[in-house]
Amino acid sequence: MTMRQRVLRRSIVWGVAAAGMIAALIPWRLGVAVGTRLGAWAWRMLPSARRLAMENLTAAFPHLTERDRAAIGRAAMINLGRSAMEMLMLFRRRRTRIEEWCAIEDESRLRDALAGGRGVVFVTGHTGNWELLAALVARRGYPATVVATPVYDPRLDDLLIAARAAQGVETIARGSASAARQLLSALRRNAFLGMLIDQDTDVDGAFVPFFGRPAYTPTGAAALALRTGAAVVCGFLVREGAVRHRLVVEGPIALIRTGDHERDVVENTALFTSLIERHIRSFPDQWVWFHRRWKRRPAAVPPNEATAPNSHTAWASSA
Repeated sequence: MTMRQRVLRRSIVWGVAAAGMIAALIPWRLGVAVGTRLGAWAWRMLPSARRLAMENLTAAFPHLTERDRAAIGRAAMINLGRSAMEMLMLFRRRRTRIEEWCAIEDESRLRDALAGGRGVVFVTGHTGNWELLAALVARRGYPATVVATPVYDPRLDDLLIAARAAQGVETIARGSASAARQLLSALRRNAFLGMLIDQDTDVDGAFVPFFGRPAYTPTGAAALALRTGAAVVCGFLVREGAVRHRLVVEGPIALIRTGDHERDVVENTALFTSLIERHIRSFPDQWVWFHRRWKRRPAAVPPNEATAPNSHTAWASSA
């Protein structure tokens, strides 16, 4: 790493820490308004992110006009700005009543999932404010743990972990030496285990249909649920206006069990992904279109299934 890179990273860490301290002092609505401005500014000033979003939106919604896709991309960036400010404001606010801004639709689904006593795999994606979702679950009195990929700088990662811990959310570092043990421990405690499976990351995965194209998708959530007997729910925090949110939950979800474990892992990953896609289609302006979701390609795709958007058929990874 060059000296310039070290200085840049150190500046980012200090900037985030300082922003968190300042954000903790300002009113919630003002902070979200600042996030709105930041998101709008980022859409204008980050051409590479804008181009990637437009490429992804073209692939997902080819029937829309360029203007409509640009409006979705801009709104998605604004949502990111608002979400970032919300997390910064929560960083040092242990007593903030986030329930004032967040409602839970049919909370009985959460209680039903926990009733089995084997923990709950909470499948979700990078849509709405996924960090606030975890905080809301914890603040409602449910044990909450999330699996997160460490960011590039350990100091910045420590800030994120501390922000979650301030709201009662435990973090498991994806890929760490103790991750497997921590995952099982969380389920044995009958906790909600939040797992985001909507990005192409360097973990065990499979190619499953996503917006009509095979997308490399983490299979850990399906594999863990099948092996442990944990319940599975799929949920998202939907932003309604600038500051209000609504948690929607589907489940407990009946898993596909054919007796072939490897096939079941892939089929259930496809099932979870189809639920995520359905949600994104309903709220496209709240998903992170700035990630190379179709970065990898399968070695071979059955030609009659490569464009079947509603099929749960999946292609095992050759990567």
